[in-house]
Amino acid sequence: IRLAYVWHTFGICLAPIRDKFVMNVVKDKTIGLVGFGDIAKATARLARAFGMKVIALRRSPEKGTEQGLADKVYGYEDRLQLFAKADFVVN
Repeated sequence: IRLAYVWHTFGICLAPIRDKFVMNVVKDKTIGLVGFGDIAKATARLARAFGMKVIALRRSPEKGTEQGLADKVYGYEDRLQLFAKADFVVN
């Protein structure tokens, strides 16, 4: 069931794009994940496969970028930086 959430989340990012060459459209874009639990981590893996940069927001940013899935992890107090840098923000 979690995989369905991941595909739904990523589908929302791609919904406005009506191009058959989606890879070129999202490549090098930045996805901001609010929360970095299991579903967000799976979404990060998929975003990486599409060539996207991944940034995340979590309560405990000191836990780091587990498994190299996120380029940067922000704490709640720095949320505006995440919003400014992300092309897509997913909650």
